Amino acid sequence: MFRLGQNKGGLIVDQLSRREKPFKLLASRTVGYKMENDAIESVGIEGAFDNNLRGTTGKD
Repeated sequence: MFRLGQNKGGLIVDQLSRREKPFKLLASRTVGYKMENDAIESVGIEGAFDNNLRGTTGKD
């Protein structure tokens, strides 16, 4: 199965992106968050630097 290569073998790998908070609830307030639908709700480092962290959209 693994010797046949990526296109002929039987292994399918799906990449999942998820947020990992370093110390769960302990650092979650410091790391912060930014609510998409509410401009008032921005907390912590992520809320303060949202413009820098967001980046730019790519081209298709």
